[in-house]
Parts: sequence; structure tokens; C-alpha cells
Amino acid sequence: MPEIDELLAENAALRERIGHLEREIEHLRLHPTIASGFRGETLVAQLTEGTLTPYAEQHDLLVGSQVKIEVKFSKLNTPNLTSNTRRWNWGKPLGLFDQGKEFDFLVLVGEKDWNFPEQYLDSEPYVYILLHNNDVAKVVTSGKTFGANIQLTTNFSTVKSAKSKFLISRMVPARELKNLTRTPPS
Repeated sequence: MPEIDELLAENAALRERIGHLEREIEHLRLHPTIASGFRGETLVAQLTEGTLTPYAEQHDLLVGSQVKIEVKFSKLNTPNLTSNTRRWNWGKPLGLFDQGKEFDFLVLVGEKDWNFPEQYLDSEPYVYILLHNNDVAKVVTSGKTFGANIQLTTNFSTVKSAKSKFLISRMVPARELKNLTRTPPS
């Protein structure tokens, strides 16, 4: 009989866990930007061998024992239906209303636009832009609603602004993100 009691208790605990996971999945379905952001965080965590932090922390990853990383992910966006050029948009890199984030590096992850394969540093499906915390102010534009934004066209040959040129200069191949464990924060 004790075996049956143990199995019943285990079954009840598993049912509770399943209910929790189903609610979590439903939440992600209703909020696709959270799921998209989590994709970027997971990619960078794998590349850096970093540890994901809990939701709504001051940074997304901890690499090594001290390097704090914030990650922003962007899919390809079409700003103008008559143009072949696409754009990446990374929202709220400094947090909601530009508050609440504390990090050493910001990693911008974007889906690659394969119309321009020659401009990328590797054959991975994503572009990675690595910014030191001190450089973020150089590339943000003010957001009217929720906070700052960062935008970059996917056709680098058309770039004219200093902000966009700076972003491109900070593009790194995926393998270089592993070096963040050896980069002390300043």
C-alpha cells in the first residue's frame, strides 16, 4: 500500500507541473515577443556557455563569474512594402522606459537577410553585434512609447548614418562570443 500512496503523490505532483507548463506555453503563445527574445537569449547562452537569469532580471545572462550580458533579438522586418531592403529593430535595450538594465555587454541578434550574404562574417543563420555598455548610447534612438530602440538596415551598402556604421563595425562572428568569458568588464 505505501507504494500506491507514493505513486498517487507523484502523479498529483506531475499533474500540477503539467498544468504549470501548459499555462507557461499559453503565455508564450499569446506574447510572441517574449518567445522571440528567449530565442536570442538561448542562442547567446549556448555560444558563450553562459547561464540564463530569471525573467525580468537586470541582465539576461551571466558568463563566467562576472560578465553580465543583455540580449536583444530581431527578426527581419520590412519597413516599406515597395523596398527590397529589410531592417532589424531591437527594442528597449536599456529596459522599459530606459530603466532597469545593468549589463557589461549588449548582444544584438538578428535573423540574417540572405539577399546580402557577402556582408556577413560567417555562415550562421544569425548576425551578432557586440556592444560594450559604454557604446550603447552611441546607437540608440529615443523611443516615444516604451523606451529606446536600435535599428539597422540589412543592406550595409546603403548605410549612411554614423550610428549604423558603428553598429556594423561591432558585428562579430558567432564563435567570437565565446571570448566574453575572457573579457573583463570595465
